[in-house]
Amino acid sequence: MSPWHLRRAVSVLDSGGIVAHPTEGVWGLACNPLDDVAVARLLGIKGRSPRRGVILIAHNYEILLPYLAPLAEWMDSRVMPTWPGPVTWVLPAAAWLPDWLTGGRDT
Repeated sequence: MSPWHLRRAVSVLDSGGIVAHPTEGVWGLACNPLDDVAVARLLGIKGRSPRRGVILIAHNYEILLPYLAPLAEWMDSRVMPTWPGPVTWVLPAAAWLPDWLTGGRDT
């Protein structure tokens, strides 16, 4: 991705927009997860129920730390060897996360 494309994507996300991005096998849609209007728009585009929550994707584990409740040692020892990688983990959510991210669950 060129620096221009990266700056443009950041600008779109910062303004409440949605961007398409490649993943391991398909194209994904992304928005600012703390922008309730953007998340609602993304869920509408995907036809996804807000009760299902969303997936947070990050290139760096530290970026996700504010969104997570503390992990049990056994969980941490299983997650870290797969990071980064094409693995989806269902992890405990921080107590402050809004329902539009978690679907009302604690993960």
